Amino acid sequence: MDRPKFSFFDHRGMGFHFPWIMNGLVPTATPLIEKMRIARQLGYHGLGLAWWDLVSFYQERGDLAQIKQQSQQLNLPVTEYCCIVDGWANLHGPAREQATARFRSSLELAHAAGCRTASIGSPLQASDFSLAVDVFHTFAQYAGQLGMQLGIEFVGYAPQINSITSAWQLIDQAGMENTGLVIDSYHFFAGPSRLDDLKNIPPSRIFGVHLSDSPAAPCDPSGDVDRLMPGDGQLPLSQLVTDLAANGYKGHWHLECIQPRDFVTDMAEVAERGLCAVKQVVKTGLANISQ
Repeated sequence: MDRPKFSFFDHRGMGFHFPWIMNGLVPTATPLIEKMRIARQLGYHGLGLAWWDLVSFYQERGDLAQIKQQSQQLNLPVTEYCCIVDGWANLHGPAREQATARFRSSLELAHAAGCRTASIGSPLQASDFSLAVDVFHTFAQYAGQLGMQLGIEFVGYAPQINSITSAWQLIDQAGMENTGLVIDSYHFFAGPSRLDDLKNIPPSRIFGVHLSDSPAAPCDPSGDVDRLMPGDGQLPLSQLVTDLAANGYKGHWHLECIQPRDFVTDMAEVAERGLCAVKQVVKTGLANISQ
């Protein structure tokens, strides 16, 4: 069995762009280049980035090719880039054109930084499903022109595309080979997905797995930004790992840090603690396969 690969999503940039989630706390800032060095020193095999990471770097440091160069020097790939385009699946006319332009601009940031896999969250409003398919197809076409993959990260509390089944239906109808799923453990268990559903997805079309925990059934959207480290809650994360790996998944296991009190803590401390936590969950999950 291949050795597991671990990546890190540090979302503290969210605390600067959406300060109301911080409840009065002030996040610490870690320059992206330094964040990459820390991740490599701790033993991560990749780093996930979001829109605010690259926009902040571009505004402060300029050419994003510096990220690509640093990634190559450290042998630390940018494993995934989270695009943010609000309401993308429910727009017509000029509004849709503007959303498409925002998506293209966002994707170009990731491409310049050397990332080959982007993801976009499922819409948080109900929409015409055929319209969502059409927009996703358009987005995937542009990703393909850049030589990139585009994943859909289904959101468990979304009204429509909230599960493996509905997300795969979107992908299937879009008909683009460079598309796939990004599975977030919080959203997997927040929605109607079942572990048995994983058997229906080709492992090559799962572009990443995000692991975070929850103190109870994650049905409240407000809990989305107050998650626990893997293993610190009640979600059956090791079983999720077992079933994904048994089905052939060999991609990165992403630690996803989304908790305001971790955003105010030194990034190196959070990353080190998180790596220990995610390694234990994955180790337990993989051990179940051989039993």
